[in-house]
Amino acid sequence: SDREKAHGCFSVHHYAGPVEYDSESFLAKNKDELPKETTDLLLSSSKPLLRELGEMLSTLSLMSSPSSADNGRIVKRSTSSLSRASVGSQFSSQLKQLRERIERTTPHYVRCLKPNDDLIPDNFVPAIIADQLRCAGVLEA
Repeated sequence: SDREKAHGCFSVHHYAGPVEYDSESFLAKNKDELPKETTDLLLSSSKPLLRELGEMLSTLSLMSSPSSADNGRIVKRSTSSLSRASVGSQFSSQLKQLRERIERTTPHYVRCLKPNDDLIPDNFVPAIIADQLRCAGVLEA
């Protein structure tokens, strides 16, 4: 909407409804770095195109890394990306912890499901319900 644009926000319409995001911090919060090993592999390739891609990725990584500058000098990153937690791995770890916590307790909650896209009473569309259960982690994918 115009209001969202004016405030630097945007919405993603998920099956359960719209979710609003702030564009100023979205990229920083959702940045999953390319593993250093991937860049190293491209740099060591015998194919010129792959080496060039590795050089481009290496340069981009150095420019975007806030810890890459040392008194104005560019310092090559030495830490393996495997040792850094990406947003995706943090989310996965937190989700695992939550699941373990829920399994240790006996939670009582009600899960609301949308029976059909038209919200017509007594009209259950199994595919829509199954998709919601799958997304909620109730059914295996």
